Amino acid sequence: MILLMLAAPLWAGDVLVRPIRPDPVASECPASIPIRAGLLASPELIGPDGVFLCTAVAEPVSSLAHMLALEKYHEAREQLHSLDVRLLEAERDYWQDRHTQDTLRAWYDKPAVQRWTGRIETLIVVAVVAATIGVTYDWSVDNDR
Repeated sequence: MILLMLAAPLWAGDVLVRPIRPDPVASECPASIPIRAGLLASPELIGPDGVFLCTAVAEPVSSLAHMLALEKYHEAREQLHSLDVRLLEAERDYWQDRHTQDTLRAWYDKPAVQRWTGRIETLIVVAVVAATIGVTYDWSVDNDR
């Protein structure tokens, strides 16, 4: 059941799909025709007998201006989002590089180098102690005679 719930988003498909322009309707107006208050209707819109020649929707100018402003806002927000994503990626890459630099060890910090250094130190200490004992023994033997 849990596996099914985790796999469900794979079947969902694309979350946001850009809509395509629909095919024109049979009696649709060929272009945008302005309608102004106080003026006669355009002959492209109304025929000589006063009947509409094509199908259209009259949209208030303020509503259209608001939709255009929303579109500009949406595009600007997308640009800011892409800038934020690039900034976060650059910051992630910086910290990742910094982490790899910090975790890289110097040659003398590696365990193999420290083991060999300890072995050489032990050999030097044993050699110095042995030489000191040898010199002391030889000196004491020479002085006892």
